[in-house]
Amino acid sequence: MDKAGAINGIASSITQATDDKILQILILALGLSPLIESVSGFGLAIIVIAPILIALGFSPMKSSLIALISLCIIPWATLSMGTIIGATLGNVYLDKLGMGSALMCLPIYVYYAILVVYIGVGLSALKKRLFTIIFIGFLLGASVWLCNRFVSVELAGLFGSLTVIFVIFLMIKQSNKTYGATKLEKKSHKI
Repeated sequence: MDKAGAINGIASSITQATDDKILQILILALGLSPLIESVSGFGLAIIVIAPILIALGFSPMKSSLIALISLCIIPWATLSMGTIIGATLGNVYLDKLGMGSALMCLPIYVYYAILVVYIGVGLSALKKRLFTIIFIGFLLGASVWLCNRFVSVELAGLFGSLTVIFVIFLMIKQSNKTYGATKLEKKSHKI
């Protein structure tokens, strides 16, 4: 991926969208990593996420920790193969096991969101944006639960991660509009 320029391409796209380190971490750790794990599994996300974080300017140690934690975020890896096998072996309805797992993971997603941001940018930045961070963690959990309930267990991790990515990019777009309007107002006051 590095030789093909994909790592720098993804990092550049994220940087062009936002220079907000918190949103960058959340896009990668609660969005892209669960997406990769949901589709592929086998810990593949760490070899994608860590280099992107390094390219975004995070230290190798912080990047590695965030990438490792992001692997734990989604138990629906490889399109929920483990959940399917567990439900079959335990003679439990798959949808019930999926919804129960999603419900149990909800506070964990919030915790992981707080943890990866704390590792990436520290406590003072975390405190300033705590509501946003908690919201994104909750959004991932709620999206995964909703997909387990109304669509399918197999697609829950994929749906949850895509929802997080979509909402974060909406937040970035809204922030850029607000920032652009404020900048324009300042220019008009100078004239």
